[in-house]
Amino acid sequence: DEVAEGTKLITDIDGRPTAKFMFFNGMSRTRKHGDIDYLPNENIGMNLAFSFQMQALCNEYYPGLTRRIYLKGYRYNMHLRPRYLLVEMGAQTNTYEECYNACIPLANMLVHRFHHYFSHVISALQGEHFCFFPNTGEQRMKAG
Repeated sequence: DEVAEGTKLITDIDGRPTAKFMFFNGMSRTRKHGDIDYLPNENIGMNLAFSFQMQALCNEYYPGLTRRIYLKGYRYNMHLRPRYLLVEMGAQTNTYEECYNACIPLANMLVHRFHHYFSHVISALQGEHFCFFPNTGEQRMKAG
């Protein structure tokens, strides 16, 4: 989604300029022609629900970090798995650093959403670069 030159899609998280991002969904249909028969996608409902869940989580823990949920006609490989998430970080006007900074809160929200599936991963992450406390949503970067 291209934005006008000079437009910066950023917010501040923990003192770092952080690119705003949006969840992108392929609908396998267009307004003009309806369903695209040659692009079946049995996962549309689950993918949309997952995008809305992630949007709600991000809005709760990181207000202003996400943009709108973007809907397009084609399927963008979203038929391959349920809960498929396609994320567009910032826009052409954002820097690499701003987009990189957005990965931490996004990862935190994914861990928060799936912590019951990946408790062993959470334990490993807590010993590494950051801590996420699923019950409170608190996060802290670790030194080193």
